[in-house]
Amino acid sequence: MEALDKWIAARKGFENAALGFLGACATLKEVAIQSGASLAREEMIEIFMNQYESVVDSFDLIQGRMHHSQRVLNAVANLSAQRAPISKLPAEILSRIFSAFLTFSLHGSHELLNIISVCARWYQVATTTPTLWNHVDLRTYPEQIYEEASSGFGWINFFLTRSQGLPVHFNLSSDGRYSNDWDMFELVLLIKNYPTAVGSIRLHGGEFYKYIDSANYSFTESMRLLLTTPGTSVSLRSLAKAVLRPALFERLSIWPSTSLPQLVELNLENLAEPACPSPSAICMMISACPLLHTLRLWNLETEPCGPLPSSIQLPNLRLLDLYNAPNIIPPLSSRIFPGTHRLDVRLDIHSSNTYQTSEAFRALFSRSNVSSLTVREIYEINYMTPCLMSIIPDLRVLVLDISRCYPKDILDNMLEYLTGLDSSQPPLRLRALGLMSGEVNSSLTAKLKMVVEAIRPHTLVFIDINFSEIDDQDKGSHADQQPDQRELSSGDLPSELERWFRGSVDRIATYPQYPGRLYQGVDSFMEQLANFE
Repeated sequence: MEALDKWIAARKGFENAALGFLGACATLKEVAIQSGASLAREEMIEIFMNQYESVVDSFDLIQGRMHHSQRVLNAVANLSAQRAPISKLPAEILSRIFSAFLTFSLHGSHELLNIISVCARWYQVATTTPTLWNHVDLRTYPEQIYEEASSGFGWINFFLTRSQGLPVHFNLSSDGRYSNDWDMFELVLLIKNYPTAVGSIRLHGGEFYKYIDSANYSFTESMRLLLTTPGTSVSLRSLAKAVLRPALFERLSIWPSTSLPQLVELNLENLAEPACPSPSAICMMISACPLLHTLRLWNLETEPCGPLPSSIQLPNLRLLDLYNAPNIIPPLSSRIFPGTHRLDVRLDIHSSNTYQTSEAFRALFSRSNVSSLTVREIYEINYMTPCLMSIIPDLRVLVLDISRCYPKDILDNMLEYLTGLDSSQPPLRLRALGLMSGEVNSSLTAKLKMVVEAIRPHTLVFIDINFSEIDDQDKGSHADQQPDQRELSSGDLPSELERWFRGSVDRIATYPQYPGRLYQGVDSFMEQLANFE
């Protein structure tokens, strides 16, 4: 707080100096004119005054930036007041801190012991909290494999022991430069003695799609053991045919009908043939997973082949996330039968055959309890928007990504659908309506107001949204335009718009970004929005 007080005092001093400077200049001009100064001298003073005015303008600009800095400092001060002792941090946060030290270390166990040795209280918390030890972030390095040999993963045994039987979640990442087979083999040998202790396994290579050949794991019988461990959540990211020895999905026998009955989460991303399973293989695989609650399919390049089951019963499905898998989404959507749980659906449809896709979703949504829908991108959105709204009458949360869609068209179609409802049709009553990742101008704001008036959601959500300046034709109707413009520059909700929304909805929620992490397979973010009172 002392630093903040000094900053405020300095800002006030700067403002006073600027005002004094301007006053002195005005006085100088007035005195010069009254004293009968020559025309040349008066012109010189005018030149100086013009220079001074430009300096004052720069003062105004700096002052605006200082106001923004003050808001930042206030936010920091509020966070500082909320600091808590290490013993009061949630166990899952401490777990991520521990594993972060291990991820980038060749001798992780030593750093871990050093952390515990910081203070007696930390040691007490660490040794009496099993949930601190059920996440393992592992980044493989050649030195870790070849220099330490069989002791390279000895510290994992420490995690397995400390977790006291809780399921351990493994996040395995390759550095993308080496092709090591021994790491996976050794890891499997280690956790083979704890078959019921594996909660989830995530395998991934580079962070970007162009580096999909960086996951150099050997999928053999050892990999089969990991995949078939009871209760395991599986995520395979960024795998291409160059790294599969043998290709994991080349033979359907890799996924026998009874091999994955305990699978609860399946996450397939950035897979190309032959690493990518066929639609038939995916359908056959998940049809044997009745406990599956999370299904995420992203960027799957494959061709349709093989027989498809007539139906896929997924009574525990809670999250369905589909993105750019044109040959898989339609047949899969038309065959999935979710249970009665609330279903969170997220859509990115890149297929040009929008009609086929929409019919598949119409069939899926008609037999599902869809609670929340996130529309990130859909071709032919003018056709799909009323279609989706008409077949999900009990929708509670709707989030629209306006960075990749046409927000004005979406809102126009929503208004057309809402105004076209007759008295026999139930009105659409959302718990939460959200806009995500984009810029909202005055014309879009007007459309949004009309939608809010028609739907009357309980909560209005803005996720990574910037409000642009109001159009020239609207400036005359806003008395407090200048304060709003300062807020707009920082991406905040304009004060006048906030007042209007607060008169129409119960709650306004803003988030800096859309949460991408899945916690226990079900995204609690949507649950929070749906349950806002």
